Amino acid sequence: MNDDQVEIYPAHDDLEATAQALLGAAEDAGERPEVVETVHGQNGMGFRLPADLAAKAGYGNADDEAHADSDELTGYDAMTVAELDDEIGARNVDREEADHIPTSGKKADKVAALEADDEAHAE
Repeated sequence: MNDDQVEIYPAHDDLEATAQALLGAAEDAGERPEVVETVHGQNGMGFRLPADLAAKAGYGNADDEAHADSDELTGYDAMTVAELDDEIGARNVDREEADHIPTSGKKADKVAALEADDEAHAE
């Protein structure tokens, strides 16, 4: 994968909606739909596409770039989308599928899911 590309692994039930959002962003940007590539990784089925196109669709590292120099971010907010995906993947390894933390959505969704998981396991 090139540095200017990202991989997005939505939850199984979000695959179609995510694909439509990504393809719609490609069309809006005047890109060929082929720029959105289907991939199979450790997180299941996903999509590989240019980072700027992912950002236009609301996925990828747009939040990371906007806040890269911010000293105010802490915890999960300070992590990149790739780091959040790695953390979620690590937590999901030994869990039943029904107990998996969702891997789909935007950065804010992933931060919220990890925070909720932390809270649920702190009790």
